[in-house]
Amino acid sequence: MYMQWTTSKSIKNWEKKRMKMKSSKRQKQQKNLKSWISKHEFRGTTKDNINNYIGQRYEADEDVYVETLIPDLPSELQSEVKRHICLDLLKNLTIMKDSGLAKHEPLLLKICDSLKPVFFNEHHYIVKEGDPIDAVFLITEGIVWTCTSNNGEGSGPRHAERLEKGQYFGGKLLEWVLTPTSDDITCPWQTKRLHCGAGKKVGQWVERVWISSSEGYCS
Repeated sequence: MYMQWTTSKSIKNWEKKRMKMKSSKRQKQQKNLKSWISKHEFRGTTKDNINNYIGQRYEADEDVYVETLIPDLPSELQSEVKRHICLDLLKNLTIMKDSGLAKHEPLLLKICDSLKPVFFNEHHYIVKEGDPIDAVFLITEGIVWTCTSNNGEGSGPRHAERLEKGQYFGGKLLEWVLTPTSDDITCPWQTKRLHCGAGKKVGQWVERVWISSSEGYCS
């Protein structure tokens, strides 16, 4: 009788601790999601649909992380979100303006729909020097750094460049696609490394980066 009572009591205590941990975890998720929605200034129906989707996931007792939210959204809502975040960024890219594509909104909307949101932690290497360039990376949140060596072989003195929201990486692939100069179909090679860094922004340490990538068709 005593052993049964103590076991039952232990189970109840563990259940209380588990529920408390789950509540704390859920509160952190909700805080991150609320901050993300506010940061990107979602309004009206789009904001309501995002919140409804999150609510449905919670009702099903499922976790919702801001890092994986966009790919998990229903396709129509996912397109709305990607267009909201990326359309103006694409329009403002110098290469888009110079090529005249910034004025072709239907094409830019299709590019937005094809973008794949990817989340990287701090100090993660995204692209290594010498790799073939098969994607263009549009930075939508956070900070990344490009590094290149003088000899292009990963050794020798290196040069670093900081990239932030609204900038992109993989310009050689864009130039190769938008301004072909020959019949060469060889995919260009990467001459820089790309990795996440930490930097101050709006009084906070940015320790993560959101990147939307558009894959090329090189093999």
